Amino acid sequence: MKLLILISLAFMTLTGDKLDPKDKVFITFKETPGQPNTEEGYAKGILAEYIKNKSSLILVEKAEEADFTFVLSVYAKGNTNMGKIDIVKAGTGSAIFESSWTVGKAKMYYGYSGVKHSIGTIFNQQILGKYPHIEADNKP
Repeated sequence: MKLLILISLAFMTLTGDKLDPKDKVFITFKETPGQPNTEEGYAKGILAEYIKNKSSLILVEKAEEADFTFVLSVYAKGNTNMGKIDIVKAGTGSAIFESSWTVGKAKMYYGYSGVKHSIGTIFNQQILGKYPHIEADNKP
C-alpha cells in the first residue's frame, strides 16, 4: 500500500506540478500586511512583460483559463523595493514554486525602477533558473 502511494505521488509530481512550455498562467497581486504595497496594476504589468517576452508561457486574462497562477507581492522598503513571486497550481492552490524575498534598487542607468529590478531578478534568476525549459529561446 505504501509503495502504491509513493508511486502515485511521484506520478503527480512528474505530470502536473511543474511549469511546461505553453502552460497558461494568470497573475494576481497579494498585498503584504503592514507594508506600503506597490500599485497593483504597475507591478502586474511588469511581470506580464517578463512572462510575454522572456518565456514560452501563455498569459491569460481569466483565472479559470489558467493552469497556474503567479502570486506577486511587492512593497517599498526605504529606498528599495522587496518582491516575491509564488506559483500555485490552478484548481488545487498548491504551491509549486516560492521565491525568496528579493530586493530591487532603482538603477537609473538601466532605466529600472526598484519594482522592475526586483521582479526581473526573481523571474530571470529564480524562475528561469528552476524552469529553464520555459525560456523564450526554448519555445517548441
